[in-house]
Amino acid sequence: MPAPDLPPAPDFSFIEKPVRVFLHMDHAREEDFTGRTAVVFDVLRATSTIAAAMEHGATCVHVCLTVEQARERAKRIGNQVVLGGERGGVLIEGFDLDNSPLAYSRERVSGRQVVFTTANGTAALSRAKFARRIIVASLLNVSAVADAIKDDPGELIILCSGTREQVSCDDVVGAGALVHRLLERGRSHGACDASRLALMSYLEARRSGIAAALAVSRGGVNLRKTARGLADIEFCSQEDLYLRVLYFDPATEVIN
Repeated sequence: MPAPDLPPAPDFSFIEKPVRVFLHMDHAREEDFTGRTAVVFDVLRATSTIAAAMEHGATCVHVCLTVEQARERAKRIGNQVVLGGERGGVLIEGFDLDNSPLAYSRERVSGRQVVFTTANGTAALSRAKFARRIIVASLLNVSAVADAIKDDPGELIILCSGTREQVSCDDVVGAGALVHRLLERGRSHGACDASRLALMSYLEARRSGIAAALAVSRGGVNLRKTARGLADIEFCSQEDLYLRVLYFDPATEVIN
């Protein structure tokens, strides 16, 4: 904690088209999002899985914070629903699918609504609920996201979900991939060192191999303990596989 008698922080509002990164969702306050566009990453695996589900024909994804909320939402929807998510990286008892993007095939989700809950990713989307608009991002659609927000007139917020209470490099690499593309499109770091750190993480990961970098991250180490862990890491490390930009509406708790 900084000294309690510090003067107010300097005003960097004059910096043109800045990007601000939070390396964990717990680092952000509600007021950080107000009036701004927020981009949420949970590379391993929630936002990647959501992208795969929508790409394979899901009509929408309902975001739920708890297992009980997910079960209740699925019950209200009734037919043509897929109940998906994880706790501790594994399938929740009674759910149809876990949090592997490879499980959300066209055969399983096309024409259906997905009800979804995960340990950190869905909570991070909820954390950003006061933003003017909320975009669901992964490496799979990172360039499409950059194109959609590059001309936003305000400060852009990039939120990393993290793994439980800890920063996780898989999300930081994803954030850095977006920062890299935004800088190419005329945005700036502004006064945000977390944005610079994310960019450095991404550039180093690109040199060593994205999948290899994700595999040794906090989230990747946990994921490698599961049956599909390495396959999921390989899938989630792909850049620009998809062209679709996904938006989360906190009023309805739906992504489409």
